[in-house]
Amino acid sequence: MMKTIYLKLVLPIAVICSLGTACKKKANPASEEEDKPAKVSNLNSYTGKTRIKLSWTLPGNADIQKCRVYWNGEKESTEMAVTPGKNQMEVVISNLEEGTYDFTVYAYNSKGDVSDKMPVKGKVLGETYEEGLSNREIKSTVFNETEGTVAISWNSAGVNVIGTEIKYINAASVAQDLTVAPFASTTTLTNFKKAAVFEYRTLYRPIGAIDTFYTAYEPVEANPAQPGGGTATDAPLGSGWVEYSPLRKIHLDDAAGLQIFNWSASKSVGNPICADYNYQSATGDETFRILTTQSNRSEIRIHDDYSTGSRQFQGYLTIYSPLNDECVMQIFGSAEGATQMMIRGYTASGGSLRGLSQTLVTDIYNKEVRVNVIHLQEDKGAKIIIYINGVKKAELVDNEAVTNYMKYGNYGTMKTGQAVVKWRNAKVFRNGTAPL
Repeated sequence: MMKTIYLKLVLPIAVICSLGTACKKKANPASEEEDKPAKVSNLNSYTGKTRIKLSWTLPGNADIQKCRVYWNGEKESTEMAVTPGKNQMEVVISNLEEGTYDFTVYAYNSKGDVSDKMPVKGKVLGETYEEGLSNREIKSTVFNETEGTVAISWNSAGVNVIGTEIKYINAASVAQDLTVAPFASTTTLTNFKKAAVFEYRTLYRPIGAIDTFYTAYEPVEANPAQPGGGTATDAPLGSGWVEYSPLRKIHLDDAAGLQIFNWSASKSVGNPICADYNYQSATGDETFRILTTQSNRSEIRIHDDYSTGSRQFQGYLTIYSPLNDECVMQIFGSAEGATQMMIRGYTASGGSLRGLSQTLVTDIYNKEVRVNVIHLQEDKGAKIIIYINGVKKAELVDNEAVTNYMKYGNYGTMKTGQAVVKWRNAKVFRNGTAPL
């Protein structure tokens, strides 16, 4: 009796074990690979402002129902359904912080099988990028009062610039807007009011970007009563010189560094004031003051970058005691350093000027002297010559094929209680020759 019971119990268990073994048979890896859809191809990224666009191609003749894009270490994702009959897909992902991202795209078929990932890097731009953009530089503005026009001459547009937008209120009090192409070298504003201001900003679009980026609007006084206009009281030295009025900008330093301003009759930085600039139109005086060690600069930058031809700077200079070791005029640009020539004021010998390794004049504290600097580029004689009160004082052979521009004012680490420089009737000329 006991034996019969044993057989009846063992047989069902054996059958169950046999069936269980059959149920746990391993899947065929080759079959799984056959079920997996092919991954997407031609995956590209296109930068935008706090967003990015991705586009890709679906595998041909595949049962793809959806795709999913991951980023941020695959912690974030978005899913897109496939449109039947289309093999191109794209998605715009918004509200991203500025930076570089790693994206991955997966494709899914109707069974839920997932493809291998397709990766791509993408860069998102934002306020930091936009704040670092520069307005296209204006070479000069010329106001014609008779015609009521402003002729703007532009320097070359930078990389990725797609245009410049200008806005102003015309003489009929009507708002005007126009866009300047990046290849345009001149622009004319019509029906312009005397002493009015126009504003402009520059538009950038990096290659492949889906958004346009803008500089801040910058105001420009089209016909400022800048120093140097009109006919020189004293003729420049040499012959053939033509006076002209390039754009000038004010450079002031404070604790935050260099600050650049469109020209105006007065400007200061710092609280309390550490440096300032002031122009008196009645006398032609420009006063440049450095008042504390928070600053080392109060200058005018002449916007006339030149690599050929000839230029002459002329002005009447006064340095005030106790100024010492401050640059009062310079030709910027050199293959071996920042500047090719500096004239500096010193306390030695009752106030003196030095330039091109020479003492130019002494005993000039609180006294006005006339300064002329002639620069002949390589195609015109390759020389820099300094004159004081019409007398040649120093000369340098210029064998540097570089682009230059001129600055004047008051620049250098302050070594005294304050540093004050005055220039009167500072003018610039071009296309002439030096005295024989």
